[in-house]
Amino acid sequence: MRLSSRNQSETGIRYEWYALQRCAASYWRRFDEPKIIWGELSDKAKFTFDEANHYVEATLFMMTGESLKYLLAVLNSKAAQWYFEQITTTSGMGTNRWKKYKIEQLPVPVPSPEQAQQLERLVTEILTRKKAGQATQPLENEVDARVMALYGLSEADVQHVLDSAGDLSAADRAEILGVWQRVKA
Repeated sequence: MRLSSRNQSETGIRYEWYALQRCAASYWRRFDEPKIIWGELSDKAKFTFDEANHYVEATLFMMTGESLKYLLAVLNSKAAQWYFEQITTTSGMGTNRWKKYKIEQLPVPVPSPEQAQQLERLVTEILTRKKAGQATQPLENEVDARVMALYGLSEADVQHVLDSAGDLSAADRAEILGVWQRVKA
């Protein structure tokens, strides 16, 4: 902890390794909280959940707060992907720019406590399976369907979102539509 109390007069350097302490008294502590992390440039939604206290660098963004696993479900959904493609800018090289101010524009549906818990359970299971190297597509399909139901999308809207997901197999498409029909009621 000796280093963290050093100042410019001791080091002669304006931007020491602990410069985040100057931004706001406790901002740097947020890196030690659970958070959602994403990169600025990506071809699709690639938000991840971090509980390991990683620090992000300049081309990454992070979000802390409440209901992070619910938000992760929404942010990684095909519905959110479709929305971002309508409002974001591109790199000109086949990737979107996932800037913070664009992410903040996403209308996030307010779920019932049961809906939020269901999505959080699915996200937890997806994260567990991914760490174990197991398949997660059926769970991801269920998340997509449930998020589209939360948005109140019509069947035509769901079809349109699925049409925009170019890498979606016919089986996954049918599974998403089937789950959506079951949960929308």
